[in-house]
Amino acid sequence: MFRIPPEIKDIVERPGGSWSQKEKNKVLSFLYKNKKRICDFAMQHGGCSQLADAEDMLEEYFLIRWEFLIRHFDPSKGSFIGFFREDFKRFLRKKLKRRVMDEHVSEEALEERKIPGWRVIGAGSPIASPQKGAARKILMEDLWECSYRIKNPKQRRAFQILLEHDFKIPMKEIATAMRAKESSIRPWLYRARRIVRDCLIEKGWGKEGQWRTLLK
Repeated sequence: MFRIPPEIKDIVERPGGSWSQKEKNKVLSFLYKNKKRICDFAMQHGGCSQLADAEDMLEEYFLIRWEFLIRHFDPSKGSFIGFFREDFKRFLRKKLKRRVMDEHVSEEALEERKIPGWRVIGAGSPIASPQKGAARKILMEDLWECSYRIKNPKQRRAFQILLEHDFKIPMKEIATAMRAKESSIRPWLYRARRIVRDCLIEKGWGKEGQWRTLLK
Protein backbone atom coordinates (compact mmCIF):
# COMPACT_ATOMS: atom_id res chain seq x y z
CA MET A 1 0.00 0.00 0.00
CA PHE A 2 2.80 2.43 1.00
CA ARG A 3 6.09 2.55 2.89
CA ILE A 4 6.60 3.44 6.52
CA PRO A 5 8.59 6.70 6.96
CA PRO A 6 11.56 6.87 9.37
CA GLU A 7 9.70 9.06 11.89
CA ILE A 8 7.27 6.27 12.82
CA LYS A 9 9.40 3.23 11.95
CA ASP A 10 10.52 2.71 15.55
CA ILE A 11 6.88 2.89 16.73
CA VAL A 12 5.47 0.26 14.39
CA GLU A 13 8.30 -2.11 15.18
CA ARG A 14 6.85 -2.47 18.69
CA PRO A 15 3.58 -4.16 19.74
CA GLY A 16 0.63 -1.77 19.53
CA GLY A 17 -0.18 -2.29 23.19
CA SER A 18 3.02 -0.47 24.15
CA TRP A 19 2.30 2.69 22.14
CA SER A 20 1.68 5.94 24.01
CA GLN A 21 -1.24 8.16 23.02
CA LYS A 22 1.19 10.51 21.30
CA GLU A 23 2.61 7.62 19.27
CA LYS A 24 -0.89 6.43 18.33
CA ASN A 25 -1.73 9.91 17.08
CA LYS A 26 1.50 10.06 15.12
CA VAL A 27 0.71 6.81 13.29
CA LEU A 28 -2.88 7.87 12.70
CA SER A 29 -1.67 11.19 11.27
CA PHE A 30 0.58 9.28 8.87
CA LEU A 31 -2.36 7.20 7.67
CA TYR A 32 -4.47 10.31 7.13
CA LYS A 33 -1.69 11.80 5.01
CA ASN A 34 -2.06 8.72 2.79
CA LYS A 35 -5.86 8.87 2.76
CA LYS A 36 -6.04 9.03 -1.04
CA ARG A 37 -4.15 5.74 -1.43
CA ILE A 38 -6.23 4.07 1.26
CA CYS A 39 -9.43 5.27 -0.40
CA ASP A 40 -8.23 3.89 -3.73
CA PHE A 41 -7.77 0.57 -1.94
CA ALA A 42 -11.32 0.85 -0.55
CA MET A 43 -12.71 1.51 -4.03
CA GLN A 44 -10.87 -1.53 -5.36
CA HIS A 45 -11.71 -3.99 -2.57
CA GLY A 46 -14.82 -2.61 -0.90
CA GLY A 47 -17.10 -1.80 -3.79
CA CYS A 48 -17.06 1.95 -3.08
CA SER A 49 -18.11 3.56 -6.36
CA GLN A 50 -17.11 7.13 -5.43
CA LEU A 51 -14.23 8.70 -3.54
CA ALA A 52 -16.65 10.30 -1.06
CA ASP A 53 -18.05 6.86 -0.18
CA ALA A 54 -14.54 5.51 0.37
CA GLU A 55 -13.66 8.48 2.61
CA ASP A 56 -16.81 7.91 4.70
CA MET A 57 -15.93 4.22 5.01
CA LEU A 58 -12.41 5.07 6.15
CA GLU A 59 -13.68 7.52 8.76
CA GLU A 60 -16.07 4.90 10.09
CA TYR A 61 -13.27 2.33 10.19
CA PHE A 62 -11.00 4.58 12.25
CA LEU A 63 -13.89 5.41 14.58
CA ILE A 64 -14.80 1.76 15.18
CA ARG A 65 -11.61 -0.22 14.68
CA TRP A 66 -8.62 2.03 15.45
CA GLU A 67 -8.15 1.07 19.11
CA PHE A 68 -8.76 -2.60 18.29
CA LEU A 69 -6.19 -2.44 15.49
CA ILE A 70 -3.50 -1.01 17.75
CA ARG A 71 -4.28 -3.30 20.67
CA HIS A 72 -3.95 -6.44 18.53
CA PHE A 73 -0.97 -5.44 16.42
CA ASP A 74 2.01 -7.78 16.90
CA PRO A 75 5.11 -6.98 14.78
CA SER A 76 6.36 -10.55 15.16
CA LYS A 77 3.45 -11.67 12.94
CA GLY A 78 3.95 -9.13 10.17
CA SER A 79 4.18 -5.46 9.28
CA PHE A 80 1.80 -2.82 10.60
CA ILE A 81 0.73 -1.81 7.08
CA GLY A 82 -0.01 -5.44 6.22
CA PHE A 83 -2.02 -5.86 9.41
CA PHE A 84 -3.93 -2.64 8.76
CA ARG A 85 -4.59 -3.56 5.12
CA GLU A 86 -6.05 -6.98 5.99
CA ASP A 87 -8.18 -5.66 8.85
CA PHE A 88 -9.48 -2.80 6.70
CA LYS A 89 -10.27 -5.25 3.90
CA ARG A 90 -12.25 -7.46 6.32
CA PHE A 91 -14.13 -4.38 7.53
CA LEU A 92 -14.95 -3.33 3.95
CA ARG A 93 -16.14 -6.80 3.03
CA LYS A 94 -18.34 -7.07 6.10
CA LYS A 95 -19.93 -3.70 5.33
CA LEU A 96 -20.49 -4.65 1.69
CA LYS A 97 -22.09 -7.98 2.64
CA ARG A 98 -24.36 -6.21 5.10
CA ARG A 99 -25.37 -3.68 2.47
CA VAL A 100 -26.17 -6.44 -0.01
CA MET A 101 -28.20 -8.36 2.58
CA ASP A 102 -30.03 -5.40 4.12
CA GLU A 103 -31.12 -3.39 1.10
CA HIS A 104 -34.31 -5.16 0.01
CA VAL A 105 -36.97 -2.96 -1.50
CA SER A 106 -39.63 -3.61 -4.11
CA GLU A 107 -39.24 -2.56 -7.73
CA GLU A 108 -42.01 -0.03 -7.17
CA ALA A 109 -40.22 1.55 -4.23
CA LEU A 110 -36.96 1.59 -6.17
CA GLU A 111 -38.62 3.35 -9.09
CA GLU A 112 -40.27 5.83 -6.75
CA ARG A 113 -36.94 6.69 -5.13
CA LYS A 114 -35.33 7.05 -8.58
CA ILE A 115 -31.86 5.97 -7.46
CA PRO A 116 -29.48 6.63 -10.39
CA GLY A 117 -27.17 3.79 -11.42
CA TRP A 118 -29.09 1.11 -9.53
CA ARG A 119 -30.92 -1.89 -10.91
CA VAL A 120 -33.04 -4.62 -9.40
CA ILE A 121 -31.58 -8.08 -8.91
CA GLY A 122 -33.66 -11.17 -8.26
CA ALA A 123 -36.76 -10.53 -6.18
CA GLY A 124 -36.48 -6.77 -5.99
CA SER A 125 -33.14 -6.41 -4.23
CA PRO A 126 -31.21 -3.32 -5.43
CA ILE A 127 -27.47 -2.95 -5.51
CA ALA A 128 -25.30 -0.54 -7.46
CA SER A 129 -23.49 -2.18 -10.39
CA PRO A 130 -19.92 -1.52 -9.10
CA GLN A 131 -20.92 -2.89 -5.71
CA LYS A 132 -22.51 -5.95 -7.28
CA GLY A 133 -19.25 -6.81 -9.01
CA ALA A 134 -17.23 -6.40 -5.81
CA ALA A 135 -19.78 -8.32 -3.74
CA ARG A 136 -19.92 -11.15 -6.28
CA LYS A 137 -16.13 -11.47 -6.26
CA ILE A 138 -16.10 -11.66 -2.45
CA LEU A 139 -18.97 -14.16 -2.49
CA MET A 140 -17.14 -16.44 -4.94
CA GLU A 141 -14.00 -16.32 -2.78
CA ASP A 142 -16.07 -17.24 0.28
CA LEU A 143 -17.84 -20.03 -1.61
CA TRP A 144 -14.51 -21.58 -2.57
CA GLU A 145 -13.21 -21.23 0.99
CA CYS A 146 -16.40 -22.79 2.37
CA SER A 147 -16.22 -25.65 -0.12
CA TYR A 148 -13.11 -26.94 1.67
CA ARG A 149 -15.21 -27.49 4.78
CA ILE A 150 -16.95 -30.30 2.93
CA LYS A 151 -15.10 -33.33 4.23
CA ASN A 152 -16.58 -35.92 1.88
CA PRO A 153 -14.36 -35.77 -1.27
CA LYS A 154 -17.18 -36.68 -3.69
CA GLN A 155 -19.54 -34.09 -2.25
CA ARG A 156 -16.78 -31.49 -2.26
CA ARG A 157 -15.78 -32.20 -5.87
CA ALA A 158 -19.40 -32.09 -7.09
CA PHE A 159 -19.89 -28.69 -5.46
CA GLN A 160 -16.59 -27.35 -6.78
CA ILE A 161 -17.57 -28.35 -10.31
CA LEU A 162 -20.70 -26.23 -9.81
CA LEU A 163 -18.47 -23.34 -8.70
CA GLU A 164 -16.18 -23.73 -11.70
CA HIS A 165 -19.21 -23.29 -13.96
CA ASP A 166 -20.92 -20.50 -11.98
CA PHE A 167 -23.75 -22.85 -10.92
CA LYS A 168 -24.84 -23.17 -14.57
CA ILE A 169 -23.82 -26.75 -15.35
CA PRO A 170 -26.48 -29.51 -15.66
CA MET A 171 -26.45 -32.43 -13.23
CA LYS A 172 -25.82 -34.77 -16.13
CA GLU A 173 -22.55 -33.05 -17.02
CA ILE A 174 -21.38 -33.13 -13.39
CA ALA A 175 -22.10 -36.86 -13.36
CA THR A 176 -20.11 -37.32 -16.57
CA ALA A 177 -17.17 -35.32 -15.21
CA MET A 178 -17.14 -37.40 -12.02
CA ARG A 179 -17.90 -40.71 -13.77
CA ALA A 180 -20.82 -41.20 -11.44
CA LYS A 181 -24.57 -41.76 -11.74
CA GLU A 182 -26.74 -38.66 -11.95
CA SER A 183 -28.86 -40.06 -9.14
CA SER A 184 -25.78 -39.90 -6.87
CA ILE A 185 -24.98 -36.28 -7.69
CA ARG A 186 -28.17 -34.81 -6.24
CA PRO A 187 -27.72 -36.09 -2.66
CA TRP A 188 -24.01 -35.18 -2.77
CA LEU A 189 -24.85 -31.62 -3.73
CA TYR A 190 -27.68 -31.42 -1.21
CA ARG A 191 -25.33 -32.32 1.65
CA ALA A 192 -22.56 -30.08 0.30
CA ARG A 193 -24.90 -27.08 0.01
CA ARG A 194 -26.03 -27.46 3.62
CA ILE A 195 -22.41 -27.24 4.80
CA VAL A 196 -21.64 -24.27 2.52
CA ARG A 197 -24.86 -22.48 3.49
CA ASP A 198 -23.99 -22.68 7.19
CA CYS A 199 -20.44 -21.51 6.44
CA LEU A 200 -21.71 -18.47 4.50
CA ILE A 201 -24.08 -17.55 7.34
CA GLU A 202 -21.04 -17.51 9.64
CA LYS A 203 -19.35 -15.17 7.17
CA GLY A 204 -22.29 -12.75 7.25
CA TRP A 205 -24.04 -13.62 3.99
CA GLY A 206 -27.48 -14.35 5.42
CA LYS A 207 -29.97 -16.73 3.85
CA GLU A 208 -29.20 -18.52 0.58
CA GLY A 209 -32.03 -16.78 -1.25
CA GLN A 210 -30.34 -13.44 -0.62
CA TRP A 211 -26.77 -14.17 -1.71
CA ARG A 212 -27.81 -16.31 -4.68
CA THR A 213 -29.17 -13.17 -6.39
CA LEU A 214 -25.54 -12.10 -6.90
CA LEU A 215 -24.86 -15.20 -8.99
CA LYS A 216 -27.55 -14.40 -11.58
